[in-house]
Amino acid sequence: MTVSSTTSAKPYSLFRRAPIARVTLTHCPWPVQASDVRGMSDAAIVQEIESTKKELVLLNVKKATRQEVKAHHFALLRKKVAILKTVRRERELEQGVKKRESRAVDRQQRLGLTFW
Repeated sequence: MTVSSTTSAKPYSLFRRAPIARVTLTHCPWPVQASDVRGMSDAAIVQEIESTKKELVLLNVKKATRQEVKAHHFALLRKKVAILKTVRRERELEQGVKKRESRAVDRQQRLGLTFW
């Protein structure tokens, strides 16, 4: 009986780990510039503020349920909301809207909005 030696790949090692599937986010909140926001309409800015706040809430839910989140996304989303609100307030100042009137409109919008 003859045994032939064949060259084959190494057998799977017991010490080698299987590759881990990485969870990738579908949306990465890149830093937004105020110059980009200034080109948007007022309605688009309000809509973007709402969608960004929803993303922030969903990110908090993912964190609370111990799913994988990137911690820097919280800061990026908060900064995006701040920039959007700043540009919106600059436009209100150009139109002569007082601070109290602006806050009253915000309050009315918040009460009329539903997040889900």
